Amino acid sequence: MMEAVTTMRKNNEEMEEMAHVVLSTPLESVVPLGGKIRGIVQAFVQGGIKNYKIFFSDRCGSILTSEEHELMHQLRTLIRNQVPILEFCLYVHASRDHQVNVQFHESLVTSFYEYKANIEKQFGKVASQLPPGCSIHLSQQKGDERRASSFEISSTPSVMSVFKRGGGGTKSGRTTTRKSSGLKSDLKSAFENGIAKRISSSSDRSFDCNSNENSSTSRSTLDFTRFEHPLKSISSSSLQITEDDATIKSVKPVERYINALAP
Repeated sequence: MMEAVTTMRKNNEEMEEMAHVVLSTPLESVVPLGGKIRGIVQAFVQGGIKNYKIFFSDRCGSILTSEEHELMHQLRTLIRNQVPILEFCLYVHASRDHQVNVQFHESLVTSFYEYKANIEKQFGKVASQLPPGCSIHLSQQKGDERRASSFEISSTPSVMSVFKRGGGGTKSGRTTTRKSSGLKSDLKSAFENGIAKRISSSSDRSFDCNSNENSSTSRSTLDFTRFEHPLKSISSSSLQITEDDATIKSVKPVERYINALAP
């Protein structure tokens, strides 16, 4: 009986802890929790509860010691406490309505009610500890609405416009032809709009370039006209200086020759 009490307490603590982890951690898998619930509530497994019935029989009670009676009382309390723990686990399991199988979950709920009725028949009424408004049943319609709302919020308008056309995705993640056609149409429209924008931008740049060239040509003409006269003056001066230099250079040798002949 001591072993039965220890095992029952351990199972209750582990199951409650598992439910809290799944509820508080979105990335935690819900599959182990479903298996844990199934191992207790379904009739053909029922955990170890069905093996404890012998301890509560009149024949066993007549031969138990005072210490064993205390252990039997603890075991009864643990079995009763397991009912609200299972209910809480089913509530957490139902909160993952987008991850669990509907038929599997509802089979767990049906088995739980049968299990609870059996426990209450032996040990008395067990009150639910779930807050008002909380249910262990799946709300599939509400779950679909929440997922659709979340998807619309997180998706961009362009992506949503593709999916709203219809079609669907396969299990392997491939999209249907109808959805692909919508995507191609969107890409074609975006491509054409992009070409129109690039042509418009190129035309604008070409116009700006022509305007710049015309303005630069006008400025160049003004600049050369402005400096035309000084350039001519400089050129004439340069020529005059060159001619004078040539004359000077040609006269000086003659003067030296005459001076040499003079007495």
